[in-house]
Amino acid sequence: VIETKYIRDENLKKYLFTFRDDKANKTYALRPDLSLMSLIQFSKSKNTKKSKISYSGESYRKNKTINSQIGWEIYNSKKQSDEYEVIKNSIEVYKKITKKKGYLRIGNLELFSSVVNQLQLPTRWKQRIVDQMYDKKYFYEILKRLETNKDLD
Repeated sequence: VIETKYIRDENLKKYLFTFRDDKANKTYALRPDLSLMSLIQFSKSKNTKKSKISYSGESYRKNKTINSQIGWEIYNSKKQSDEYEVIKNSIEVYKKITKKKGYLRIGNLELFSSVVNQLQLPTRWKQRIVDQMYDKKYFYEILKRLETNKDLD
């Protein structure tokens, strides 16, 4: 279970199983994504050393049955060799667990983020643009809103 304040994507929130705790004035959701959960746990630990985190388990959405997810992250590292390790391991695991064809999307958001951060927009909109770059449909929806200045604050 995760507190929904950690889920920024409003589009994703509507697909989650959520529960309201009126006494605590908080809303919780069943785990929507394990990489998000690992990042939250890691950030709470306040660890500043390079760390390798792995996870596996189920994540939940309203419109589907349980989704199985496996992954790993390397936190507090800017070494290209660590990025290579994550990519290489991802490909090897994918080949071992499935016979299906697939693809691995690789991107570096640093340049894109720096351009977006130069825009004169509210911080939440800048973050939304960067976070939704790979969700084409929602990304274009955001751009349309920006064209019309609709919902900007």
